[in-house]
Amino acid sequence: MGMIDYALVAMVIFLLIAVIVVFLALIVKPLPAPDILTRLLIGAILYAGCVFGGYLWGRYQADTEIRRENMALRQNIDLLQDQLDKSRHEVRSLRAAAGSQQPYTQGAPRDYQPGRGPAIVAPRQIEQQQPVERIYDKMRDPEGYSEQDKVEFPHEKAIPPDGGALELASGWKVIGASRRGYAHSYQGSYREDDFNIVSQQGLALVAIADGVSSKSSSRFGARAAVLGATVSADQQLFLMLAQALNRRRGQPDYENIARTILFNSLQSAYASVEQQARARNLAVDDLQSTLLVFLAAPLAAGGLLVASAQVGDGALFALEPDHGSAPRDQWSFLQQPQIQAAGNEVQPFMTSSRDMWEQVMQVKLLDNPAAVMGMTDGTADDIEPPPRTAQNPDADPFFLVNDFYKHIQADALSNGLPGAGLLKFLSYKKKGSADDRTVVCLYR
Repeated sequence: MGMIDYALVAMVIFLLIAVIVVFLALIVKPLPAPDILTRLLIGAILYAGCVFGGYLWGRYQADTEIRRENMALRQNIDLLQDQLDKSRHEVRSLRAAAGSQQPYTQGAPRDYQPGRGPAIVAPRQIEQQQPVERIYDKMRDPEGYSEQDKVEFPHEKAIPPDGGALELASGWKVIGASRRGYAHSYQGSYREDDFNIVSQQGLALVAIADGVSSKSSSRFGARAAVLGATVSADQQLFLMLAQALNRRRGQPDYENIARTILFNSLQSAYASVEQQARARNLAVDDLQSTLLVFLAAPLAAGGLLVASAQVGDGALFALEPDHGSAPRDQWSFLQQPQIQAAGNEVQPFMTSSRDMWEQVMQVKLLDNPAAVMGMTDGTADDIEPPPRTAQNPDADPFFLVNDFYKHIQADALSNGLPGAGLLKFLSYKKKGSADDRTVVCLYR
């Protein structure tokens, strides 16, 4: 309160006292009237007393208001301090989690980060805090995961099972590996990818499928599709193709034979999924998956015939080092993702038609290739073409593909057990990469 407020309070109190004095004067025996000076002195004393009383009252009110404001301020300070303490705890937890995510020591295995290359982080002291749970921290089995499930739907799969490599003609080899994605492990769901490889007459027939994640039974469809696409391979047709390829180049019969093998494979895969749906009393739509099928037939002169068809996402790459020094010159797509125009959705295999199979079927005769890689989107998405930037306006679309294959060469193909090495390599950790991973690699 200011001085004007005190004066106003004093005037109110003075008037109140004056009223009381007048009232008493009317009911009590009158006293002798004082002189004018005495009256003024008494009035001044009364008024000063009123001002002092108003000051004390105003001081009391002001102190009360200050105490209230101080109490509210202390409460706000306490609240901000609690929030600050929580923020500090979260920062320490995130630092601890970051440290635990890359627990490298000198000489320890290094995680592969597609597009970034390997990195070794020196050990550092981290304040001991409870780490934030990450997607890599827990691996759960699906509910009711039976012994039969472990046989049909293992979390990891390699072909050949011993971790080695299948021998093909003309020094070619083939390996394949698949492992459950980190998101599936964390959630306790099944591996929905599947693949199979068969070799006859020095040739290889490969099928790779990825169950549609929105379908709870898609793993049955993926498995039925890859088995149906490969186990019915006609040995006589394989022999005819091998003979046709080793005759004079230019005869068209090898392409017709390759297309027949591929078409029969797709037809068998379709029938296999239908049979699986009937056996399990499920709708065919519950068993939807993608499907990539390719036939690899080596030539004695060093070439390689690759006939392929793909319905859905995933990718099939070929490496031909003689075509140049840059990855963009050496690598090429043999198959790219098939995406529906409506809704930018993946095309499931069981909604495709024979006409579509004919449209997506490719037969390529590669002169002197070094490798062929087929994969599901769990790995293909990790090595998509890098984005163009102001610093790199002409980014090489196959830079990450080439980097990925170099790591396979170093971690798997140079190993005595290349299949086991590929399976281990596919456990790399990469932000945003948590889907199942399947890769089949032909090399020599």
